[in-house]
Amino acid sequence: MSLSMKIILLVLTAGSLVLIYVLFVQEEESLDSADVAAMVENRYQAEIKDFSYEEEGYLVVFHTSSGEYRTLVDPISGEILEMELTNIHEESSPEEQSLLLEEEIRSITENTVSGDVDISSVELQTEGNPPHYEVIFSLDNQKGRLEIDAYSGSVELFSLEEEAPVQPMTEEEASEIALSEHPGEVDDIDLEEDNGRLVFEIEIENDSTGVDADIVIDAYTGEIISVEYDD
Repeated sequence: MSLSMKIILLVLTAGSLVLIYVLFVQEEESLDSADVAAMVENRYQAEIKDFSYEEEGYLVVFHTSSGEYRTLVDPISGEILEMELTNIHEESSPEEQSLLLEEEIRSITENTVSGDVDISSVELQTEGNPPHYEVIFSLDNQKGRLEIDAYSGSVELFSLEEEAPVQPMTEEEASEIALSEHPGEVDDIDLEEDNGRLVFEIEIENDSTGVDADIVIDAYTGEIISVEYDD
C-alpha cells in the first residue's frame, strides 16, 4: 500500500472517531435549563421560584395553587427524581385551587410516614366536602391508610394496624374442597410441605364406586394441585 493511501485511510479513520465522539456527547448532553423550566411549568401549571444545577440534577422550587414544591429533575432524561411539598397554601379556597396530582399525594404520604413505605393504591374520593385522596400503604408488618385533602394536601386521617398473619385453611375447609372434587369419606388428611409449598394431602374412600382418590390441595388458596385415583 502506498504512503498516500495510508495517509488517506488514517485521516478517514480519525474523522470517523471524531464524528462518533461528537454524536455520543450530543446524545448524553444535559437538558437546557430553559427546557427543564418549561417542562415543570407546563406539567404542574407552576411558577418557578428558584432554579439551580446540582450534582444530582436540576433543583427546581416552584409554586402552584396548592403550595410550594421542591423537585429534582434528571439532567439527561428530564425524569422527576424527587418531589417534596414544602409549604401548603391553606388560605386558598377550593374554588381557587386545582386538585393535587397523584405523584404529589405520593410525595405527601412518603413525607408523612417515616420508614420504607410501600404505597399500594391512591384513589380520589369525591363524596363529601372537600374531596380527598385515600391512600393505602404497607409499612413493615403494618397496613396503613391516609386521607389527604385533595386541594390543600393536609392529612385528615392517619391509621396504622398490624397485618394479621396469613393462616392456612382448616382441615374441615380442605376436606370440603376435596369432597367436591371426589365424593366419598375422608380417610386421612395431613398438612405437609411440598417444595416450599404448604399443602393438604387428603385420602378419600368411596365404597359405593370402589374408586378412592388422593388429592393434594394448596393450604392457603384451596387450589387443587393434583388428583390420583386408585381402583
